[in-house]
Amino acid sequence: MVIAVLDAGFFGADTATLFQSFWAKDQILGVRNFPDHNNQVFNIASGYHGSWVMSVIGGDITDTYSGSAPDADFYLYRTEVADSEYVVEEDYWVVAAEKADSVGADLINSSLGYTTFDDPLENHTYEDLDGNTSVISIGADMAAEKGILVCNSAGNEGANTWHYVSMPSDGDSVFSIGGVDTNGIHVAFSGYGPTFDGRLKPNVVALASGSSVLDPGGAIINLSGTSFSSPLIAGACASLWQAFPSKNNMEIIDAVQRSAHLYLTPNDSMGYGIPNFGLAYEILLSLIHISEPTRLRRISYA
Repeated sequence: MVIAVLDAGFFGADTATLFQSFWAKDQILGVRNFPDHNNQVFNIASGYHGSWVMSVIGGDITDTYSGSAPDADFYLYRTEVADSEYVVEEDYWVVAAEKADSVGADLINSSLGYTTFDDPLENHTYEDLDGNTSVISIGADMAAEKGILVCNSAGNEGANTWHYVSMPSDGDSVFSIGGVDTNGIHVAFSGYGPTFDGRLKPNVVALASGSSVLDPGGAIINLSGTSFSSPLIAGACASLWQAFPSKNNMEIIDAVQRSAHLYLTPNDSMGYGIPNFGLAYEILLSLIHISEPTRLRRISYA
């Protein structure tokens, strides 16, 4: 499985000891720095948020640490400018998603989200959160239409004025991932739904409080944010999808949602809840010989 990580920079991921499995297994297929129009994604100026995120998916240290898809292959795309916030970053994201499609990526993980900007004239409003207004949400849905499974963090605005999920998590084909703590309780910072047009978001949730990540500085550290729940789910989806290569992106998302603990009683903070990927596997296994798509919608799982 091939995963494109759209993020800030990946400082240290090329040299840090904790990241050497990526190179030993030839998992890095390509890189690009879209804001700077070059391939320098590992320099300190690009930032290191992407290094943390990629480790949650592909980190692999024997008997110590395993990401959710430790044998996946990766394209590392810097689209975020960490020290400022302007709407042009949405354009960088869309160009990177187009690039991901051109190189055959199966999934995109994007631990990014956009709401308001350094220039207030560029700010989004809640009315824009309809999946069809922001450039990035339109682009993300187009990527999904091409067959890419787009995982995006729900954002950390839950306790702030914005409150809701951020773009592009409002896309109707974007798998928006919110956050819970180690007790399975929604964390206050995780963005809420619904979208402006009344759709359920986030789709599901995963650990976003005290998440273990590999740090380029040489330690395994704990960080919090939906930036880390999204790659956890993205990698798990990649692992699940590898077992069912004839399924498409939306069928994988549907099975994961059906497996979640709140599937029959979803809400605006946790969506369908915490997925059970063992159950998702069984759901897909039981549907292998079902050819009528409408039957999927009538199947329910306790």
